[in-house]
Amino acid sequence: MHSEERQSCIDQIFALPTRVEAAIGEVTLAGLLKIYAWHGVHHVGQITGLRESGCGEENGDLVI
Repeated sequence: MHSEERQSCIDQIFALPTRVEAAIGEVTLAGLLKIYAWHGVHHVGQITGLRESGCGEENGDLVI
């Protein structure tokens, strides 16, 4: 398989609906990856904010 054909197959896989979310409807694999990437960054931001504010700290460890 040539690289162009392989890329076309990969693009098709990423465009397939992979699951249905009640709130937003069909979600593709590419869409899920974007959601999970954002969600991880969101949690890092929350934890960073807690650390900077000193909230939730016990003996120097962050307690969530």
